[in-house]
Amino acid sequence: MFILKLIVVWLVMVIAAIANGIFREKVLNKTLGDAKALPISGVILAMLIAGVIYQAVDLFVSDSFTVYLWIGISWVSLTLIFEYGFGHFVRGMKLSEINKVFHINKGNLFILVLLITLISPVIFAYAKGFL
Repeated sequence: MFILKLIVVWLVMVIAAIANGIFREKVLNKTLGDAKALPISGVILAMLIAGVIYQAVDLFVSDSFTVYLWIGISWVSLTLIFEYGFGHFVRGMKLSEINKVFHINKGNLFILVLLITLISPVIFAYAKGFL
């Protein structure tokens, strides 16, 4: 049941990311331009992911730091597998194209999203008194 909850919550994060991408393309890019829209979208996605994790941490009540760290590592791993797998096998992208999500100097804050995904389970478990 633990793995199922882990995957379901991750799928909610994927839906949030897709919705954020659509919002960036349809609204932010048109009103602010690509250069401003990308980092703003990154911050929005980081906040959305943090919100999902804040709500979801209640599903994994444990008094073990390791459990929450493992949850964060699992979500980051699933995200990277999806990002590279979907990009390469579905969209036919080269690795160099996929790696552009890590270009902070070009405004892409995907690394921030991954960091939030990694550490939020521990932070929110502590904040909610589970640790």
